[in-house]
Amino acid sequence: MSTDPGIKAIADLIRVKRQQIQQANTAPKNPIEKANPLPALKITTIDREAELEQEALKKAQQEQARRVRVFANAGWSERVKMDLAIHDSKPFVWPGKALDRVLKVLVNSGIALIVGTTGTGKTLLAAVAAREMCLGHGRTCKYARLDDYVAHLRHRMYEKKEPQGAVLESEAKSYRVLVLDEFDKRRCTPEENKLVDAVFWHRHAQMSATVLIANEPEEQIAAMVDPSIIDRWAENKAVVGFAHASYRKGKP
Repeated sequence: MSTDPGIKAIADLIRVKRQQIQQANTAPKNPIEKANPLPALKITTIDREAELEQEALKKAQQEQARRVRVFANAGWSERVKMDLAIHDSKPFVWPGKALDRVLKVLVNSGIALIVGTTGTGKTLLAAVAAREMCLGHGRTCKYARLDDYVAHLRHRMYEKKEPQGAVLESEAKSYRVLVLDEFDKRRCTPEENKLVDAVFWHRHAQMSATVLIANEPEEQIAAMVDPSIIDRWAENKAVVGFAHASYRKGKP
């Protein structure tokens, strides 16, 4: 069986280097050379390099699989998952470079407000952006309707007896992208207002991104939030509004 010329050349080079090192180490040395012996040659074989490449590839595949699981378990409804599958086969293009605008804000841990009438693709846009943040940037994400998320926080605070500050901090750290749907349907009681405002403060402090989805215009959503938080939003915010007709018209 013939030997690959490239491999033979590398083997010859390694043999020569070994001979040179052996000769250098056995030759008479002056005091300076004795104090600074020639370092041993570190030899990495072609097989070892290939092994390292395979290990790196395996780790990358495992990490990508983990990110896919994180996104799949973020709370998306079956309808959103179906819409994502349709989008993957025939990508939808939102007007005004909406996806790029939302992603730019999320990458910088800001807040995106997506408003428009029912069926205009708001939740799908949020899902596509969150998926890119999860799969492409390794960010954890969570999707929930606002009422459900508030109920989840109350369960931790009142039934599990966890301090509010600890709950909101852990939520902000655990979910680097939080998508809150139906934000305009909140009850706006004094207790809920304080809790929702505290959610925003903690997310801002932990540099975690937030997406709000609503059917009402920006002005009405802003009226539901503390003015000091609105000022914070101005630093890194994107507002995407859809005025076109529903895509669900004529669909179940």
